[in-house]
Amino acid sequence: MQRNNRLRNLFTVPVIMARQLKRNALSAGLAFAGNATSNEFDEHLQNEVEREREIQKKKK
Repeated sequence: MQRNNRLRNLFTVPVIMARQLKRNALSAGLAFAGNATSNEFDEHLQNEVEREREIQKKKK
């Protein structure tokens, strides 16, 4: 069971990241246009991934 969860996480995290990237492409573009640092962007992505994980946990 634990192995399955680990495997599932390996696949779901990149999928979630890809979804978030797609969803935030415009706002990210605007952020970069506004001279946001790469660090701020990474932090923003991390927050989105954590939010998505919370949503996934609630669904279970």
